[in-house]
Amino acid sequence: MSEHRASTEDKEAEKPRASQSSPDNPPEERRYPIASLIEGSRGYLGVSPAAASGAFVGGRKQTYTIDEARKLVAEFLGREVTPA
Repeated sequence: MSEHRASTEDKEAEKPRASQSSPDNPPEERRYPIASLIEGSRGYLGVSPAAASGAFVGGRKQTYTIDEARKLVAEFLGREVTPA
């Protein structure tokens, strides 16, 4: 029984923490802090935490929707690498 509780707690810990929903912020448009998106990046964004961290560097926002974060990550991964 304690194993089940631990695995449930682990899954809850992996979920990004969202700002509260309201009529102006419906659940599908919830915004998540960058740290939460990085922590749950494998499940929600399909990339490693390191890739997610790189995608958020230089961003002006502190929170993103899942769709915004996915778009940002895709743009980051699609950039051409240039030598310094």
